[in-house]
Amino acid sequence: MVAVFAAALGLATAFTLVAPAPADAKRRSSPVYVQRQPEPDDPLTIVVSLSKQRLSVFDSKGLVATSPVSSGARGHATPTGIFSVLEKNRTHFSNLYYNAPMPNMQRLTWSGIAMHAGALPGYPASHGCIRLPYSFSRQLFSMTNVGTRVIVSDDPVEPTAFTHPKLFAALPPGKADIPRPARRPDNLGIESAASGVGTISAMLGVTPAAAAEAAVKIAAQTPGQTPGQTNGEMPGHSSATGSGQSDDGPPQRTRAMVMAELQSMIDSRAATLSAREDDVTRSAEALKSLNEKLKAQRVAVYEARAGIKVRDRELSRAEGFQKAAERRLKDFINQQKREMARLQDREDRRRAAHEQDGASDRSTENLLARAEAREQEAQRDAKQRDEAIAREGELESELLDRTHEAEAAALVASSQRNLVAAHEAAQAEITAELVAGRKAFVASKKALEEARTEHKRAISALNQFNKPATVLVSRATGKLHVRQGFQDVYEAPVTIAHPDAKIGTHVFSAVGYSSSEQTDLDWRAVTVTDVGPELPRRPRDSRRKVAAAQPQQSSAPIATADNALSRIEMSDAVRMRIREVMKPGSTLIITDKPLSNETGKGTDLIVERW
Repeated sequence: MVAVFAAALGLATAFTLVAPAPADAKRRSSPVYVQRQPEPDDPLTIVVSLSKQRLSVFDSKGLVATSPVSSGARGHATPTGIFSVLEKNRTHFSNLYYNAPMPNMQRLTWSGIAMHAGALPGYPASHGCIRLPYSFSRQLFSMTNVGTRVIVSDDPVEPTAFTHPKLFAALPPGKADIPRPARRPDNLGIESAASGVGTISAMLGVTPAAAAEAAVKIAAQTPGQTPGQTNGEMPGHSSATGSGQSDDGPPQRTRAMVMAELQSMIDSRAATLSAREDDVTRSAEALKSLNEKLKAQRVAVYEARAGIKVRDRELSRAEGFQKAAERRLKDFINQQKREMARLQDREDRRRAAHEQDGASDRSTENLLARAEAREQEAQRDAKQRDEAIAREGELESELLDRTHEAEAAALVASSQRNLVAAHEAAQAEITAELVAGRKAFVASKKALEEARTEHKRAISALNQFNKPATVLVSRATGKLHVRQGFQDVYEAPVTIAHPDAKIGTHVFSAVGYSSSEQTDLDWRAVTVTDVGPELPRRPRDSRRKVAAAQPQQSSAPIATADNALSRIEMSDAVRMRIREVMKPGSTLIITDKPLSNETGKGTDLIVERW
């Protein structure tokens, strides 16, 4: 029973296969120290030191709490990196390690790294997670939100107040109007320019309450201003820094103005979506009509082909009748030729007998009787000739009739074949139209899906606008990435001075506004890598050519937070685009590393393993 209980206890936490403790490991961890409760809206930064096995929580005023932890043991090391809380669950069970309990779980990666309550033996003992004391895990769970920044480093680091002229400011709030209620998508192009959050977007994904929660109010458009659009699926941006405006210059860009443009984009794309839906409906109706026509035409072809068989049978029968009539006439003529020869023989015999009777001495009565007999025979032969002539006429007439019937049947059969050919040609034409109709339908469906995607992006841009942004500049890729609410919203190239020199990894967190105008931000900086100043060595065989073409730099810049900001160059348009999303809770990360493979759907921008 003791063994069973011990086994169950061993599964009571996630990643609890405990590694052997080092000989000099401390068996008792230092205590939890909660100095105070953070302000509800104050963005937090959590720092985990793997070497000290310690977690610290900071807000804008400094240290909030500190606690011992137990990170990943050898072979299952907890990765260093810049993470954020992706998911929170009071009651959670591991789907990797025997369904082990993970109380007060706060996920850092979707591959299995999290903070949660667990056993703390005083040394790294987990399978990669960061274990916390149970009571503190509950306190920390109540302090954090999804998106809270978590920095895991080898050595302890601490956010410090930091100022630099290249740190971003926010746009001023601007003048706002109360959102109007939802309306029908009529005349969207006319009404969308100055509409509130409660427009067609309320019907198609953004309710006034949701948009108001995300953005509160929408600015009135400046007369004559037309919202534009740039890279990143966002409205047009002024190249001005937003520090002021002249009387005759363009109006100062404000957050409310951007919100109005975002709403206008939603309305415009809702109208496009409605038009694409109409296109799909028309394409579907055209397809239905073509399918019905094709079905009817196939029936006509089938019936016409069936008619060919009937007409062929009729033609065959008529031709048979014709041949039979022709055969009867031919047989009759041949028979009559023989009969005429016999009649001619009898006539010749009668003539010879008549001549013989004239020279004979027969009695008158005998001669008259013989002559009468010959006359009667002659009359019979004449009648037979007349009957033969009449019969031949009948047979010739019958043959003519049968010939006409065969010719008519041949014409009908030919016409039937022409009818089949016509129906088949019409069927082929409808089939070609149907193929084109199907292509048009597929194209309209694709355009509809694209319109839905663009509409969702516009809604997402509005929903994400008032969420803190994470901006990451990577020396490895030479790009700037922006995410809000775990979704990509912008990407642009940047120029980094001394691109061959390491820049380090630095995290700048905006913890609040530093002025009543709500434009200047109060920043905290954390440098989490220890990078030397030396430049990477060039290949030996190219050193002389490089030295001749370009003088070697005597010393590379030191990778400090101040230097990192100084080396980043971007256009005014990019800087204005970043200003639009800057607000308390936003983070700027500058690093040598590319984005981690852990960065994906439902994550913030993650930098891992420096």
